[in-house]
Amino acid sequence: MAQHESIAQASWETVLFLLSEKNFLRLRTQNNTRISAQFKCPQRTGFFPDPEECDLYYVCSQGEYEEKLCPDGLVFDDRDPNHERCDIPANVDCGDRTALQEPKPSKGCPRANGYYRHPDLDACDKFYNCVDGEPNELACPPGGVIQILRAKNKFCDWLKSIRFYRDENI
Repeated sequence: MAQHESIAQASWETVLFLLSEKNFLRLRTQNNTRISAQFKCPQRTGFFPDPEECDLYYVCSQGEYEEKLCPDGLVFDDRDPNHERCDIPANVDCGDRTALQEPKPSKGCPRANGYYRHPDLDACDKFYNCVDGEPNELACPPGGVIQILRAKNKFCDWLKSIRFYRDENI
């Protein structure tokens, strides 16, 4: 068997093994779980999701690919291989692609991008929209409160139609 050249990528827990000019094997440990992936372009041109990581995708051009990563807090929308789009998780069905990049938290933002509950758990009518790590405090319209369902769907609704939960882990 031919000897493979290995490249230790400077990124946190990733090691790339260069198998040929076009193929690689990526090994990543995350929470003591080994994840491996080898990618081949399914079509000569387009934007294609990684099979395991929802925020990782590949740009294929003439059969060659380039690995891309959505900004922290956003995931790759794979509905149309002709469009390159990262969006908030509430708008994308990741299916079995459950792994995500390591969070890059900042003051008020668990991830650099996305909608998150207000740190004051009694402020049911306020939330943060984080953009590039900067928290922007927003308020629901008068009479509305933020409804948070399992950390995925976040939107304002009328107080009478929802139940508010004080769950710090959301």
